[in-house]
Amino acid sequence: MAILLEQGWKLPEEGHSKLFVQANHPDIIDEFVNLAKNIMKDNQIILNLVTRVTMDMYQIIPSINNFKPQKQKKNECYAHAVATVMHLSMRRIECREGGVPPFETLKNQLTELYGLNGANTKKVLEECCPSYRLRSKEINEQEARKAINERRPVVVTFALSEEQWEDFEKFYESNPKGTLTKDNLRSDYVSNKKGHAVVLMKCEPDCLILMNSGSKEFANEGFFKIAKAEVLNSIKCYDVYWEESDLKPSEKKAYEKRIQKDGVKTAQKVPEGIKNLPYICPVCQEESPASDFIGHFMEAICPKCRNKFKPLILGFKLFS
Repeated sequence: MAILLEQGWKLPEEGHSKLFVQANHPDIIDEFVNLAKNIMKDNQIILNLVTRVTMDMYQIIPSINNFKPQKQKKNECYAHAVATVMHLSMRRIECREGGVPPFETLKNQLTELYGLNGANTKKVLEECCPSYRLRSKEINEQEARKAINERRPVVVTFALSEEQWEDFEKFYESNPKGTLTKDNLRSDYVSNKKGHAVVLMKCEPDCLILMNSGSKEFANEGFFKIAKAEVLNSIKCYDVYWEESDLKPSEKKAYEKRIQKDGVKTAQKVPEGIKNLPYICPVCQEESPASDFIGHFMEAICPKCRNKFKPLILGFKLFS
């Protein structure tokens, strides 16, 4: 899905899609053909997929799956949520200079700065993210789903009245794995509400899964589900991310090295029938079995002319 989003496609908010194309209009046909051409002409799209899957396996998914709600003291939920997302965001940087601060270190730094009696989460993010070469911005539910699809957990804040908090807690006491809907909360008629900060960790077609910043005793081992964002009053979502310009040269180099390594591993798993397909060198225009070329997705050496070039899927001679 993320690859289609990067190409400018609009996808459903649920986070799950099945691709079926049936079109008669030439513009729609051209758009789909251009997407296929881009994938064949630009290895970076393929490498993005390879690297995304690899990072899921080795960094992001294990981090999220192993990240359990921590026991909170007083009203420091903001620190738990912000520290969690900042930590996981920095985990996405390959060989980050200075390493990745542990959750506890980040949380303690936040509580030292902003105290144990609550804080404005948006302000905390705006003031603290730059110190770690991170950025933050407020986003809507659709954008939050996109961030989750791109492996970025999202900070979420909301506020409920006293009566609604009673309903909220009773619901998960009796339905720890249940999905909270608007009908499970009493109507809101008061302005005096108590806020809370949590982390959006996963999106399903029919619900959002959040991690509480209290303890794993709440709901389903600290995780709870809501039908949609609007179920919770005054909900706000904050994306914590970094851009390429925020990375150090060594981190960019480490990333390039990683995708090259992953590209080699992926190439080794390619079926023998594809490895033996003839590939035409773009320099000398001579063809050789693909397995005779030395290199990886980003650079290959022709076995005949010994020149280096960037291999493309279009180089395969699929028809005689």
